[in-house]
Parts: sequence; C-alpha cells; structure tokens
Amino acid sequence: MKILTLLFPIFFFFLLPFTSQTSYYVPTDDLAVDCGIAAFRIARDGRNWTGDDATHFSPSDPPNAVDKSTVRSNFANAVNDLLFKNARLSHSPFTYSFPVTAGPKFIRLHFLPDAYGEFPESDALFTVQIAQFTLLKDFNAALVADSLHRNTISREFCIHVAGETPILNITFTPSPNSYAFINGIEVVSMPESLYYSPANQGPTPIIRNNIALELYHRLNLGGDKVPPSEDSGMYRTWDGNNPYVSSLVFKIENYSVPINYTTSTPNFTATDSVYQSALILGNNKTFNSLNNLSMDLPVDAGFNYLVRLHFCQIHYNLFREEQRRFTVFINGRKIDALDINSVNFPIHKDYNVPMADGRTNILVDLSPLPSESFDAILNAIEVFKQSNGTNLAVPNPVGPAPPPPEVKPVVKKSNSTVIIAVVCGVVGFAILFSLVGFVIIRKQSKKKSRKKKKKKKKMKKTTEDILLPERRCRIFTFEEILDATDNFNPEGKIGIGGFGAVYKGILEEEEDLTVAIKRLNPESQQGAQEFKTEIELLSELRHANLVPLIGYCLDGKEMLLIYELMQNGTFKDHLYDTQNPPLPWKKRLLICHGAARGLNYLHTGVDRPIIHRDVKTTNILLDENWVARVSDFGMSKLGQSNTAVITAVKGTFAYLDPEYHRRLKVTEKSDVYSFGVVLFEVLCGREPLDPLAGEEKFKLTLWVKKCLEKGSVYEIIDPNLKGKISQDCLKQYLELAAACINDQSKHRPTMAMVEEKLMFILQLQEEADEDRADDELSYPEGPFSPIRSMVGPVRSESYKGHLATVLSGSDFTASTLMSEDMFSEQSTSSASLSRNQPANA
Repeated sequence: MKILTLLFPIFFFFLLPFTSQTSYYVPTDDLAVDCGIAAFRIARDGRNWTGDDATHFSPSDPPNAVDKSTVRSNFANAVNDLLFKNARLSHSPFTYSFPVTAGPKFIRLHFLPDAYGEFPESDALFTVQIAQFTLLKDFNAALVADSLHRNTISREFCIHVAGETPILNITFTPSPNSYAFINGIEVVSMPESLYYSPANQGPTPIIRNNIALELYHRLNLGGDKVPPSEDSGMYRTWDGNNPYVSSLVFKIENYSVPINYTTSTPNFTATDSVYQSALILGNNKTFNSLNNLSMDLPVDAGFNYLVRLHFCQIHYNLFREEQRRFTVFINGRKIDALDINSVNFPIHKDYNVPMADGRTNILVDLSPLPSESFDAILNAIEVFKQSNGTNLAVPNPVGPAPPPPEVKPVVKKSNSTVIIAVVCGVVGFAILFSLVGFVIIRKQSKKKSRKKKKKKKKMKKTTEDILLPERRCRIFTFEEILDATDNFNPEGKIGIGGFGAVYKGILEEEEDLTVAIKRLNPESQQGAQEFKTEIELLSELRHANLVPLIGYCLDGKEMLLIYELMQNGTFKDHLYDTQNPPLPWKKRLLICHGAARGLNYLHTGVDRPIIHRDVKTTNILLDENWVARVSDFGMSKLGQSNTAVITAVKGTFAYLDPEYHRRLKVTEKSDVYSFGVVLFEVLCGREPLDPLAGEEKFKLTLWVKKCLEKGSVYEIIDPNLKGKISQDCLKQYLELAAACINDQSKHRPTMAMVEEKLMFILQLQEEADEDRADDELSYPEGPFSPIRSMVGPVRSESYKGHLATVLSGSDFTASTLMSEDMFSEQSTSSASLSRNQPANA
C-alpha cells in the first residue's frame, strides 16, 4: 500500500504535460496601457490596464500636445469599451519607451478614429516605427475603419527584441500638417518557440529573429470567438466568424475531451477550445481532388506570409470512423500530405507562402485522399505577414482622400495692422466676386466638360484600366441617389426583388440619364456579399446581352446599385399576369437567343466560367429595342471549367437544378437547367409553379414532361401562340427545352449549343413564315405527334462530344432517348466554343 502511495504522485506527474491545459504560459512582460489618462486602471480582457500618465514609459509632452487627461472621444457614450474613451495625440512625434526583457513580443495598437476636440478626424495621418521596422506609414485609421465597417481597429505585430538591457521604443510620427494618436498599447512576451525559429535551431527556420510579423488572420474555425481573457496566456483573439470558408463543411465540437499536448505542440500554442472544435467535409466530400475543404483569405500582395494550420483529431459520434488523410494545397501548389490519426493530440504546420505575383488572396485547400474512409479536418488557421526587410506598411484602403488641413498663418502685431486688414478686406471681396462668377461659368460649361472627359476615358483604354474595375464603375454619394429618386418617391418604384426595391431615377449631371436603382432591403437574404459580387463582376464584364452597371453607392447600411434603365422591363412582364400585349413567337425566340448569348459569354468568354445561379424570366431584362440583358449577379459563383463547385444551394426554387439541390454541387449546366425552365415558361405562357392549376399542373416541368410523354403537346402551348408556330420549329424547340431540364447534368447541352440551336430554330420559323405568306396557310393546331416520334428510334445511351439526352429522371417516367445527332448541324462550331482548360487544384 505504501508503494502505491509513493508511485501515484509520480504517475500523476508524468500525465500532466499531456492531459489538460491547466497551466497557461505566464508572460515575462505584460504591459497594457490606456493612453491619454491619469493614474487609474481599467479592467479589460481579464487584466488591468494602466493609464500612461502614471507610468515611467509615458512620453514627455511634445510642444504642441494637448492635455491628455481631458482628451475624450466623441463616441464616449456610444463605445462601451473604456479603452477608447481617451487618446494621446500630438502634431509632433512622440515615443513610448518600454523596458522589457529580451525575446519575442506581441505589440498591439488600438485606435478609435474620431474628432478629438480641435483635432479633426481627417487630419490623423502618421507613421509608427519600432527600432528599424516601419509598422504603419502615412496611416489613416478612418479609412481603414471604414473599409472594415468598424468603429475601432486594432493591429497586432510580433517583434524579437535583443540586447542585454533592451528597450522597446514605439515612435508615432505625424505626416506634415497632420497629427498622430493612439488609444491603447499592449506589449506581451511570448515563448521563444511560438512563432520564431532562431537560426541555430534547425536547418531551415521559417521565421528568423530579424523578421517582424503582422497578424492578418487568426480563426477558430469550428467554434465561437475566443476572447483575449480565454487565450493561453498571451491575450490573443481567435475570431469565430469565418466568412472565408468557401466550401460546404460540417462543424464538430467536443469540449469534454482532454487535449494531449506534446513538446512539439505545447499547451500555449492555442487554447483547449480551439482544438476541441473543427471543420470537416464529412458527408459532403466526393472522391476527387477538386472537392476540398477550402478557404480564401484576403492579404496584401508583395509580401511573404507565414501560414499556420492547426489540426487535432477529435471523436464525434457521427464521424468517429473517418480517417483524416489529405493533401494540403496552397495557391494551387501541393505542399504537404498529412495523416491526422492520433486522437486528441494536436499538431500545427507552418508554411512560408510568397505573394510576389500580384495575388491578393491565399487559397488553402485540403483535399482528402481518394477513399470513402478518408476526410479532411482543420481546427484553426493563423496568417502573418512577414516584413520586407524593415517594412510592414501598406497603403491605406482606397477611399475619399482627406481634405487638406487648414494652415493658419501667424500674423505679427505691428502699426500696419489696420492697413493690412483693409487690403485683406478688399482682396476678400474681389475673391468672393470672382468665385460667384466662376460658379456661374462653371455651371454653364459643366456638361461640355463632362462630355470631353468621357471621350478621353474611352480613348485611354490601357491595361491598367482593365485591372482596376473601379475605373469602370462610378461611386455615387447617397445624396446624389436621393436627388435622382426624389428621396425614393414611392411613385418611382418600378419593381421589387430578392435584393430589394428598384426605383427609377434621373441623373441630372449625366445629361438627364434615366437609370434603375436597386436599394438593398436590410431584411433581405442577400446582403453585403451579394452586393460586392455584383459590383466585382459587372464592373469587369461588358457584353451586349448583359445589363450594364453604371455605378454603386455604399453609405453605412445603405447599399445601392445603379444600372441603365431597361425600358421594357422584365421578360416575365410580357409573358403572363400582365396588361401588356402578348409577345409574338419570333420576338420570344429572339429574346431567348439573346439571353442564351449572355449566359454563354459568362460560361465561356472569361478566364474562369461564371455560374449565374439565378436564371429566370425576371432576371432577363429588355431594353428599348427588345434586346435581352441578363441581370442580377448577386448569387453568381466562379466555376472551374466544367467541374462541379461545392457550395450552399442558392437560387429560385422553381428554376433550381435538381442535381445541384441533391448534391450541393453547381456547374454551368445548372444555369442550363434554369434556362430550360425559362424556355418552357416562354412556350407555355405560365409561371413555373402555379398553386391554382391543380396538383397535376402545379409544377411546370413535371406537367410538361407528362404531356410530352403522352403526345398532348398542344395542351401546354400558350393560347396566344397556337397556330403561329411551325411544326419543325416546335419539334426542335421542344427537343432543346426537354434536353435542358434533364435531371442529369451530363445529358444537358452546353449554353453554346443552346445559343446555336435557338438561332437554328429561329431560322426554321422565319423560313416557315415565308412559305406560309406565299401559300396563305396557317399552321395546324390539331393533335401533335408525341416526342418519341420526333426523335427517331431509340438508341443506346452515350455521350460522344454531341448531345445524348435522356428524358428519364427522378420525376419523369419516360424512357425515350433524344437523338444523339440532335445538334449535329452545330457540333463543329460548338466544339470550338467549348474550353478544355485543366481544373485548378
């Protein structure tokens, strides 16, 4: 018994490093400074912050400094965080000097851009330096905060401090005629081995001591945000909001399991909760290298980045049998192969990623090995920018430039003061008179000047213009939108959609140009991402069958898109449930062909295919000449050359590709299915879902397939079209539309084939119309032969570069096959339009 009593503490001692995170890292230096206040402390993030006036490292007052104890933000009542109630600011350089121990440190700088007394927000422009490193240069905190849609911003850096009696100096230097400010500073030690690898440790260290780092991303992927007070001793924040995951994944959590840390991944690497939650593909994986656990992380070009991936296999009932074996790709390059099979033992992997090719995003893909039992897992990710020599600074985000600061002249007192005042008054009146005249002349010449500028912009088409979409898309102020819409007069509302209401507006400064303005509804399911996608796509795309984007407005929560007004509204407005006269058949065909051209351009006319994902008659607009313009790109997705992209289901239910809905994988063929629904909508003159039509006719595609199987084709045709469509034209049209809505995407035509087939159908109709005019005969309206008699004898199912379409599927019982050579007349030219590019890994 005595032996057991003696052995138990020894056994327990050996278990301690592997069982729990009961002992966090305790930093040697832990300085938290609330800038610009007197000698009292605030409690924040689980520790006390000290006012800098009470410390010996507070800078001495520069000549133009203000009273730090009274400097307060205008947001004092709106921002609850006490750290941002005060600030230290000055028109002269000032330096904080921190006596610290040698070794790597976290430096965190906290800012609230605002007007501070006599210091306007727009005048804050400054540089921050530590030793030889430039952390921020000509930094405008307001522009950065606006770009992030935040009131406050923080910047985290890592620097290795050397020397026997090291001093950490942080210097704030205002730009000319500007001022510098700071609300809070943290200096926290970190373990030597956390991020840095000294030159004498290992043959190829990733981060040496002479490199400074700036944090860009620290994401707890499977769980919620981890605040500084819950970190493993260094007050890091692990963000839980992960908008950068670009694949469909499962979150798994198991906070009851102990994490077994090791010497290679000690317990300060991350907190327990980071390793107790993760993302996996789970049931969503397929067994090819393109269905990955993917992340798309924005960064700045021209730097190298440290990318750290955190892994920990945790048991979860639903997926406990899965093996985590996968390949790691970064920016399309295979860089590692991992097997995460030790349960509850965390590991982390560091990768050096150069971004010298102009890229502004890091793509991380974890691709499971091709086996049903393999899966990918990722618990967390950290991304740090590495200094280029001594520089970490980048330009401020693009935005409105701050107005030049007012320079107040200093006038010495003298006997000539009165004379000077009189002269200044006369000069002032002269200037005022000149300004009035200038304004009048300016108004008269404004339109003429704008015309000249437009001509110059059109003539100056350079590579730079193509690379910078903002030059092809005007940014409007909210005041301009209010003027154009008469304060969103309800009488000017011309439509409403998923994004929000659409208003008619007049831009007086653009020669009274009439526009359509889409205004985001805050309760809409679409939001900032869709708004951004639409701008990015349409500012780059120009095609006769795409709606032209003029510009946009982003003002707080107000998000607006400005287009040329399409005078004839939507395609649906002229098909059913409308007071408009019914469209003739040939005009319907022309509109369908134009829409197909626009979609084909999206699929094949750019570097990577663009999948629209919301093709429907309300998103096909008609200009004053009845030219079809495809619109509404908020749900669009970049594809990968006829390869499925896994993504959440988006679109309109009645037009939704059933294969996309089942497998959560979208391709260009998903747009083809939706366009097939449009084709039947055009022929039948009814909406895709009609609750009043009865159970049999409720869903248009199901009803159409049943009628085609029975041969009762004329039952589905719009009464306004009966007797006006030739049999040859109708036969080809039905074959095309039926092929488009096949349940299996591999049996659908490409949009290039659809475009050419529609042109062929239009030619058939025109030829038939000429013959009918000669013979003065109308087209028969009697019984029509069933679809199986149109397509000839049944053939074996195949797909040999042409179209082989099966009308069978989950919701249709016909077994008839469409003719393999249905598109033979167009096969040669269609093949030339298709792309055969290798998919990106």
